[in-house]
Amino acid sequence: MSIGSSRLFASITVSGFCSASIVPALAGATLGALVLESAAKAQVTFYVNQAEFDATGPTTLVADFEEFTPGQRLANPSNLGEFTLENQGGDIVIVGLGRPGDTNPFPVSDGISSNGNEDFVITFSSPFVQAVGFSTLTNRFNPVRLTVFGESNEEIASYVLPQAPNTFGFVGFVSSAPISGFRWLTDRGGEQNTVIDNIRTRVPSPSAAAVLGLGGLLAARRRR
Repeated sequence: MSIGSSRLFASITVSGFCSASIVPALAGATLGALVLESAAKAQVTFYVNQAEFDATGPTTLVADFEEFTPGQRLANPSNLGEFTLENQGGDIVIVGLGRPGDTNPFPVSDGISSNGNEDFVITFSSPFVQAVGFSTLTNRFNPVRLTVFGESNEEIASYVLPQAPNTFGFVGFVSSAPISGFRWLTDRGGEQNTVIDNIRTRVPSPSAAAVLGLGGLLAARRRR
């Protein structure tokens, strides 16, 4: 899908913690990212400009859904190797050229949508994911809410996507702590579809992952 280069002019929220602080990630007249730091010290930075997200480090494309056929229904949940995909609001359907679903504009490549509401939960196979980004297509209703989960599947951040209705775009997020997955929750996706495509992640090198794992173990011991 084509990638939007829109700038960020939206609120960001966090729930599940006693306190949170929000500070601009970039100075200037426009902001491409916001940083969220929770009381648990997990810092999550959100991007809606792909170039700024890409500048944070390399990522690997883990799903572009081109191996499927537009109109095809996937198992719910589906194990797609690098992650498990579940839709809590309906089925999982591939949309694309020739089978666009109820989207506006029509998707230009294959992606995931639903005949019901898009309430997607993606859980990664790797316990060390540090960054996630993907292409988006919105519907005409209220903004999508994105929730990020930490290594114990706890909510570490939630974000209201500032993307305009019925547009292509991009969203990415980088965390100082491991990301176990995320949730994409739409408003009235059963009336008009949203689409996710081109999911990419960043997983650290084995040595860096070992350091992250040790840090997580020490944090768990402190909590006990």
